[in-house]
Amino acid sequence: MRKTVCLLASLATLACGSGETAAPVRKSLSAERASAAAGPNQPPVVSQLALSTRDPVPGVPIEARFEGADPNGDALSFEVHWLRNGETAQKGDARAWTPGALAKGDRIELRVRASDGQAWSEAASASARVGNRAPEIENILFEPADEPKRGEPLVATPIASDADGDEVEFEYEWRVNGGALRGSNDPRFISMEVKRGDRVRVRVTARDGEDESAPAMSPELTIANSAPVIDKFDGFEAVGGEFRHQFRATDPDGDGGLRFHLSEGPRGMEVDPILGLATWRPDAEASGKIPVQIEVRDSYGAASALRFELTLNRGEAA
Repeated sequence: MRKTVCLLASLATLACGSGETAAPVRKSLSAERASAAAGPNQPPVVSQLALSTRDPVPGVPIEARFEGADPNGDALSFEVHWLRNGETAQKGDARAWTPGALAKGDRIELRVRASDGQAWSEAASASARVGNRAPEIENILFEPADEPKRGEPLVATPIASDADGDEVEFEYEWRVNGGALRGSNDPRFISMEVKRGDRVRVRVTARDGEDESAPAMSPELTIANSAPVIDKFDGFEAVGGEFRHQFRATDPDGDGGLRFHLSEGPRGMEVDPILGLATWRPDAEASGKIPVQIEVRDSYGAASALRFELTLNRGEAA
């Protein structure tokens, strides 16, 4: 009986010995049968390929989003190919690419293939085109830079950039004390309706013909006090050996209480500080061209001056 058992075991294992050597043979046969049942290797498939953005921007990474599947359940590796206008920009297995300089109209293409180590899938592709980029307003400058006055032009100069190099136009909306002025689409602001202390600012939008920038609001400027101005001088009037002239002045802010002052003139000339009446009785030494300067000042300290020359011939002033 022992010999018979040994013979049967030898037939089963193809060698006389213990049953431990039979297991690897049985495992190898199972793998071969499973492989034969699965059939020949089939290539993998790439699906659901898409770009993370449809609007590529220089310096901003673009991600490749896709899925891979293998009918045989094999592990996969991927080839990710990035192209700009048909030329390779990056190739490898990186699923993200950061474009450098881009121009409007550039075509970005992504091609992806999968490999199971034996075969490659067909390439899946997705693309995007660089669109127009809106201009940006960087700053708004004013002239004058501060203390604008009533009735004087205040000019806004926007500083803008356009990534595509497009020509930019501006739209202006002037505001006084927070309220928008109608029909104020002009870089120059001239208003006789503002007064000292009013707050003025401008809202600017830039357009490149396709898109517009985000509106930019300028700093707020406060209308400053305006100096009074002496009316036109048309000469002195001779009255009984005395020369007289009634100086008058207007104040853009409507201030009253203006004060006149003779800052330069011949000996004996006087100016009434409140009325503005100038009187002069020339002495014997007065002759030739005589410089005169009259100043007027408002209650806020703003002043202006009128300068002229008197010509005295034969005892007369002109």
